[in-house]
Amino acid sequence: MQVQSRKICGQRRKPSSYPYILIFATGSYARYILHRIYIEIGLMMVLRNMIMYRIRQLHAINCHDYHLVIFC
Repeated sequence: MQVQSRKICGQRRKPSSYPYILIFATGSYARYILHRIYIEIGLMMVLRNMIMYRIRQLHAINCHDYHLVIFC
């Protein structure tokens, strides 16, 4: 009886650890995707700010009037 109970315990442990591995794998993959998205959004924000700043500078130089800056 002791041997059988050990086998049952052993069989029960394998499936229970499998979802944890799946959750960990999906979690790490999701974290990787989110990290990439955040980096891309950050780069886009920086580039957009640089472009808008350059447009503002050129616009101000061309118009000689800082009140005519449309790009906010």
